Amino acid sequence: MSDKKHTVALIEDEFIRAHPIKRKFMEEGFAAETFPYALESLDKIAAMAPDIIVLDCDPGHKTDPYYLAEKIRADDRLKGAEVFFYTQAIDVQTEIMLRKLKITSYFTKTEKIEYLVDAAQQHFVNLEAEKDKGRWEDQISSLDVPERENDVQSPDTPAGEGFESTHEFSSILSEFGAGLERHLAKDENYHETRYNLGVSYYEMELYDKALEELTISLQSPDFYFKSLNMMGMAHRRLGETEKAIENFKKGYQEAKEEFVKLGFLYEIGDTYDAVGKHQDAYRMFAAVYKQNKEFKDVRSRLITLKNLLEPKNP
Repeated sequence: MSDKKHTVALIEDEFIRAHPIKRKFMEEGFAAETFPYALESLDKIAAMAPDIIVLDCDPGHKTDPYYLAEKIRADDRLKGAEVFFYTQAIDVQTEIMLRKLKITSYFTKTEKIEYLVDAAQQHFVNLEAEKDKGRWEDQISSLDVPERENDVQSPDTPAGEGFESTHEFSSILSEFGAGLERHLAKDENYHETRYNLGVSYYEMELYDKALEELTISLQSPDFYFKSLNMMGMAHRRLGETEKAIENFKKGYQEAKEEFVKLGFLYEIGDTYDAVGKHQDAYRMFAAVYKQNKEFKDVRSRLITLKNLLEPKNP
């Protein structure tokens, strides 16, 4: 790992000024600087070339935080920076906005400041890990990978027992949903918003609500395969194995792009693995590996399954 210090730009607001966030980063070896909460700060931030930008996304600023984040994302000088959002609470609307901005790192102010610093450190650990490709090559070279079959046969998989959906927030969601419907009627990105909402419900473990939204976004050609994949994952979480396999198989058969087809094949293998059908899971993962050895974690999945399937010495 390089000795160069990682840099953090803190876009300053009242919360950041009132807490020793900059000091915490510097104590852990980061080079940290604060900047005023305004569009005019972008030139100075770009000159710093930060690795991470911390931005408060709560309302009350003269500059809309989402607008500021959008400008950061659109600035070619800041393409390499990871944006960390700090917020008072995460709700569905916030999830949708962050997903549109392709921001996946966000933290609530109820958490300790150390969590933010730890997340920054982990971010660079993950970047280093991504550079270390091919570390499984020696282990995987001994695998007996079967030839890929021409078609994925319809699995004879009994439906598992369903998990109960979370209903604790049903009244809140009902009220929120009524207002959202009025808003969506005017939304130019109607199907994208429906898809993002479905993903947010999924991450909140509200799988039935997720399926409702994804069924709508499925109607858009732009979000058809993404929606089909998420629907399969939601059915899998509900224990509805047959429905999950049906969604993934449909995507596999209809997709034209090889990478998309492999994604559905991988999910079929993951579903088999989840219900203990290790031989079938191995067959699917092996088919993926034969086409693309770097696809997700398929190498490690094959190694694990191979160890499970090999007869143990007495």
